[in-house]
Formats: sequence, structure tokens, C-alpha cells
Amino acid sequence: MFSRAEKLAAIVLRETTAFGLRLERVERRTLRREEKTVSTPYGPIRVKLGYHGDSLVQIHPEDADCRKASISASVSHTDVAAAARSAARSG
Repeated sequence: MFSRAEKLAAIVLRETTAFGLRLERVERRTLRREEKTVSTPYGPIRVKLGYHGDSLVQIHPEDADCRKASISASVSHTDVAAAARSAARSG
């Protein structure tokens, strides 16, 4: 019985001009994620937090929230995102 990879390889070789393809197994490591909403001077902003073990290593403010808040407050997107990161770090 063919594995899933072998079936896909057969399709690629049969249906394309390729004379060969490379197959390799890869593993993925991810940060533990948490989503929350933080309060900023520009309003609430959703952020994604990434943890390695117990350490907070990534903070990503939601772009749509930052854009909306920056337009409403007439400030830069960068300022809103920085405020969201600061709020996430402190609480």
C-alpha cells in the first residue's frame, strides 16, 4: 500500500514535466499561543502572545485593530502597535 507521500509523488511525476522530486520529513516547533485584548490609550487592541516555556517571547498586535485605532486617534499605526505591546507586557 502506498503512503500518502508516495501517492502525491506519483501524481506530480505523472501530471507535470518534472523528472523527479525530493521528499523529506520535517518537524515543526511552535510557541504556545494566547490571545487577549489589552487596553491602550487608543482603545482596546487584540494581541497574540507567544510563549517559550514560561517566557513571553513574541507579542503581535492585531493589524486591523491597530489600523482602526490609528485612524480614529489620528496617530501612526506604529504608535498604536507599540502601546499594545507595552500594555501586553505590563499586564
